Amino acid sequence: MKRNEFLQVGCRCGIGAVAALLVPAAFEANSPAYAGNQQQQQPDVSTKVHAWVVGFLAAVDTQLDPAARSKLLQECGRAEFRGLGIPPQPVVTLEQLAEEFRARGGGTDLRFSGNELEWFSDRCGCPLVGPTPERLSDTWCECARGAMMEFMNVRLGRPVRVELREAIKRGGQRCHWVITA
Repeated sequence: MKRNEFLQVGCRCGIGAVAALLVPAAFEANSPAYAGNQQQQQPDVSTKVHAWVVGFLAAVDTQLDPAARSKLLQECGRAEFRGLGIPPQPVVTLEQLAEEFRARGGGTDLRFSGNELEWFSDRCGCPLVGPTPERLSDTWCECARGAMMEFMNVRLGRPVRVELREAIKRGGQRCHWVITA
């Protein structure tokens, strides 16, 4: 199997596994038995997804070399971003994008200089693991890095370098992104 095919299959398997957890839970939530018996049901969907993520990462970390797992999770993040259905937005410069971010968030968590944007966040923005405090495999944040690369490439109209220097799920106090255009 070619590496590209492997990455596509891996992402589809991951998305399929999460969907397999979400779809039955949605049907259960609409059933009359569920409404009257919520306390006795299995763990909620977010708990199941989180457990699946932890297990998936353990398997990926033991079965793939660092470059392959990084590429796999980055491609999953890129696919996730593309699947959001965000309407096209105009291509901007890195400086204009920094100004957009400042206008939305106050600008205290951004630094822009030359061709580099540093972005700091005190929360993990991943919807699959959310605010859970535990540390995850370093591999996990490669998914967020892939999504950020795709977002930046689309908004800036060209490939850029995206680095995640610190991450909450990697044991850091914040997420520290560096985007170089």
